[in-house]
Amino acid sequence: MPRFSDIGDTTAVDHRYADKVIIYVEDDNDARDYFFITGEEVREYLEFTAPERGGSGAGPVIERVRTEREKNPRVFGLLDGEAAALFGAVDALLQCTDILFRLDGHDRDGLIFLGQHERENLLLLYGDLYDLIKRDVMPGDIGRRSTVEIHSFIAPVTRRFYRAALLKYASLTLNHAAKKSGANAGCSTIDSRRFNNPNGMAAILEQIKERVIEEGFVTWEELMEEVSRTCTLVRTRFRTENLNAEARHGERLRLADGRSVLNRLRSNYSPTGRWEAQLLDGVVKSGFGESFLYRLRELTAA
Repeated sequence: MPRFSDIGDTTAVDHRYADKVIIYVEDDNDARDYFFITGEEVREYLEFTAPERGGSGAGPVIERVRTEREKNPRVFGLLDGEAAALFGAVDALLQCTDILFRLDGHDRDGLIFLGQHERENLLLLYGDLYDLIKRDVMPGDIGRRSTVEIHSFIAPVTRRFYRAALLKYASLTLNHAAKKSGANAGCSTIDSRRFNNPNGMAAILEQIKERVIEEGFVTWEELMEEVSRTCTLVRTRFRTENLNAEARHGERLRLADGRSVLNRLRSNYSPTGRWEAQLLDGVVKSGFGESFLYRLRELTAA
């Protein structure tokens, strides 16, 4: 009989002897949405759950998978695509054409990444967003919102938070490189929510530049060089794959800070609305859930 200390805490014990695949996700909202997208019947053989301790986000998931997976290979972690930058592998996200992807390396064992920046990007891409915006009006305004008008607002918002995401990826990449080299400190993560500020891009970038210079972990030139590298990588892919304007917009929306894009659209079109339920319903009706579950089962043997 194994000693309790050899197994872990009570949650780990439960998971070790559960006849199902355990997938840790970044928070309870992720678990709720993934169950909705894949269908409640998956609970018979698969469990989405957030770590009980350590807060939300990628860190607690990574730690939990490392702790439990050694004794239970049926434990996995499902992370936002942006978390690939924590491992210095943002290029895998930028070039991803799959729903989900894995990274090579012992420290990434059991980790699965979304092919999008985060969960909200799934809602934006597959939730029939344009139809929702057209319908979310007072009765007398039905039919007054056109696809062209909506796109003319969504496109610049997407570009704004796509650029914000590239800055965040760059800071995470440089921070990973600093830790790998043994440095005591690395670049602080640039929160892409800074771009929610109504100020123009130039003013926001100047504020970020001042902070980078003040911290002194990396130079502004080093940060911009990494941003330029990733931007060039994306643009090269656009040209190589001969993507049209619509496809390029979809790629920017895949990589943008999805939560910020969603919040900006909601504040413009529906200040009192929530939208998540309607967008989730749209995702399910699109058939995306079937493809998502199929790929997830491939990667986990669930």
